[in-house]
Amino acid sequence: MIAFNAIHAEITWTLSKDGTLTISGTDMPNYEYNSYTYSCPWYSQRSQIKKVMIEEGVTSIGDDAFINCSCLTTVTIPNSVTSIGNSVFQGCTNLTSVTIPNSVTSLGRSVFSNCSSLTSVTLPNSVTSIGGDAFYYCKGLTSIDIPNSVTSIGVKAFYECSKLSSVKLPKFLTSIGERAFYNCSSLTSINIPNGVTTIGKQAFYKCSTLTSITIPNAMTSIENEVFYFCRKLESVTIPESVTSIGENAFYGCTSLQSITISKSVTSIGEKAFYGCSGLTSVALEMKYSEKMLDMCPDISSITILDGETSIKDEAFKDRTRLTSVTLPESVISIGKRAFSGCSNLSSINIPNSVTNIEEGTFIGCSSLTSITIPESVTSIGQESFFGCSSLASITIPSMLTSIGSHAFYHCSSLTSFTIPNSVTSIENGTFLGCSSLASITIPNSVTNIEQEAFSYCSKLTSVTIPNSVTNIEYKAFKSCSRLTSVSIGNSVKSIGKSAFSECSSLKSVIIPNSVTSIGDDAFYRCTSLSSITFPNSVNSIGDGVFYHCI
Repeated sequence: MIAFNAIHAEITWTLSKDGTLTISGTDMPNYEYNSYTYSCPWYSQRSQIKKVMIEEGVTSIGDDAFINCSCLTTVTIPNSVTSIGNSVFQGCTNLTSVTIPNSVTSLGRSVFSNCSSLTSVTLPNSVTSIGGDAFYYCKGLTSIDIPNSVTSIGVKAFYECSKLSSVKLPKFLTSIGERAFYNCSSLTSINIPNGVTTIGKQAFYKCSTLTSITIPNAMTSIENEVFYFCRKLESVTIPESVTSIGENAFYGCTSLQSITISKSVTSIGEKAFYGCSGLTSVALEMKYSEKMLDMCPDISSITILDGETSIKDEAFKDRTRLTSVTLPESVISIGKRAFSGCSNLSSINIPNSVTNIEEGTFIGCSSLTSITIPESVTSIGQESFFGCSSLASITIPSMLTSIGSHAFYHCSSLTSFTIPNSVTSIENGTFLGCSSLASITIPNSVTNIEQEAFSYCSKLTSVTIPNSVTNIEYKAFKSCSRLTSVSIGNSVKSIGKSAFSECSSLKSVIIPNSVTSIGDDAFYRCTSLSSITFPNSVNSIGDGVFYHCI
């Protein structure tokens, strides 16, 4: 037997031929281990130690007590032990299991660090915290049940535990340290208790098989790189308590499909969602939409949270992956060209509080098939639906007063349109190129049909121009090739240049007594025209009015 007298304590130890280290006494001291000093008395025999038996009466296991005992496979800890110090079993690469008695209240830093064969650990309800690096690089550890007595998990506690697939966190846990589960690549799910207020940076960094996580309501921030490269993470719920999302927080989460960022969030760090190539649906405040779309260009569906009042000019301009946008009823204005160039946008709602559709709002939204404009809207700006080639159905409000120039230019799928009684003018090119438009109702409120208003509406077969109209301007109905009849109201004074040119199916026209002038080429190439009634009131006829009318 070899005796070792330690300062402030006394223990006795023996090492048998079969590799069993037996320790008796009371208070084991802390030992010092560094590049120059190895104060543990059995350190020089560490390669022979296969089993450790600590006898009843020993109250503590000192720092570095069994560090680098690489042949150690089992250890027995008595109920008299209340504390296990720092790095006690660090580097015990053949240690497979440990049972810690209920008497132990604290585990030191790095206590099982680099115990690469450790597969099972039983922690008692008496332990209140798991220190930093406690199970660092325990590559064989597959599961752990952390008792409810534990309130904190230290920095890098389970760092690089690559086979750890199951963790039960205690219900009274309040904090998870930085890198606590760093690169735990087999961890598929984890239930974070509601009492957790802090999750440190990189806590779940590269947990590449983690599929879902719920962030507790007590959290106020999501730190930098917390879920960095969690490639299988499909869903995450961010509670309203969270006010900030750190840099790279969800970087490279390629399976993340949808996320809601509540109104309480006041900051989103750089590249927080960068590389989330599977993220297709997001609900958030308007102020973060541009940043999110820049980071995740594959987002196809956006829901703007309630409380937003305006969508700024060009807010979603040229976001070609967007297919659906949901706006809250709180929105009262949508800016110019807000959705211009959203060529895959097929669905959007316009809230009842919006009063104007601004210039170019939906220009080039070539996948938009239908839209309902609410009764609150009084004006549709110029080029609002320019080039919406799939737009086949549109609901127009009854109190609409103006439709801007080229508003429905080349809406080639639009088949019918009823202009409300409150509209006074059909402006330049409003329906130009609406090649499927077969029916149009012009109300008595309209006084002017401006240039190219219905040019190239090639399926329009008949049109009634009401008595309120005084002028039919340049190319108003040019190349309406299926137009067979037109009724011109009794108030029309002038028919502009090329107004009905190339209306090749037009058979007869009655020009009312109110008309005083007919512009150049007004009926040019109306090749089916066989009858025309010409009143005495006409005092000016331009060149080529009936040229090629054969």
